[in-house]
Amino acid sequence: YHAQVERLDRLVACIEHIGVGEVVREVERFGAVERLTDTGLVLIVNPQTNVLITGYAATVKQLCGIYEGQRVPQYLYKRVQTNSKKYAFLYKM
Repeated sequence: YHAQVERLDRLVACIEHIGVGEVVREVERFGAVERLTDTGLVLIVNPQTNVLITGYAATVKQLCGIYEGQRVPQYLYKRVQTNSKKYAFLYKM
């Protein structure tokens, strides 16, 4: 419901401007699975049903949190920085 109704506009805008890409990291946190794509998009999925809960453009802070203290790939760090500057409006949706 959240992804399909409450945040559909944000999810569509993220896909249109950033793209989905390929999943490069998957972390289970807070009872959900966070899937990070190579375009800097975070998809939150229910681990039992594999249903999309929500999706959004990652911030640098969120990116570092997904990598849990490990080194973040440079290309991905740069991509998220670029997204945050070029598509700043996505973070306000």
